[in-house]
Amino acid sequence: MIEDAPRPAPASNGKTTPRTILKYFLHGIVYSVFMFFASVMLVVVASFLIVIGSLIGLILGFAMIFMTIGCLNAGIAGLIWDLDVSSGWQSCLGHGLLLFVLLLIAHVPFLILEALYTGMTVEVAVILLMAEILLMAIVDGYVGKSVATFFSGDTRSETVFRTTQGPQRFRW
Repeated sequence: MIEDAPRPAPASNGKTTPRTILKYFLHGIVYSVFMFFASVMLVVVASFLIVIGSLIGLILGFAMIFMTIGCLNAGIAGLIWDLDVSSGWQSCLGHGLLLFVLLLIAHVPFLILEALYTGMTVEVAVILLMAEILLMAIVDGYVGKSVATFFSGDTRSETVFRTTQGPQRFRW
């Protein structure tokens, strides 16, 4: 008779979940701050491209915005989550487009909540807005990490050299 062995409980450190949530928050806040400043520049450049080239300028402007979004999130994910996200222009374009769509979908509930703030007193609206900003940063960090994980294929080669100090791995 074959018996199933009991599965060992996963080794979980009590700091894992709060640390992960803090990293999501950090990812979301850093991404939001950088995108705030980048969006000002991108709106000016995209407007110039639209005036110069009409439809082609509009397409180039959106492509530039999506590439900036993708490259920015890839860099942040590499620093915070230690992910190896590919950084080619096609990967950044796809990364930015997917991130834009997913963040747009993730922000719909928050937009509905913001519509409810109009009938509230200023004090209550400010408190709810601050709570919303904190929650949105965590959601943005989660979405950003998920998209970066999707684009984090191991694109570099790895060479292992045997040395007197043991195997040494070099990535290129």
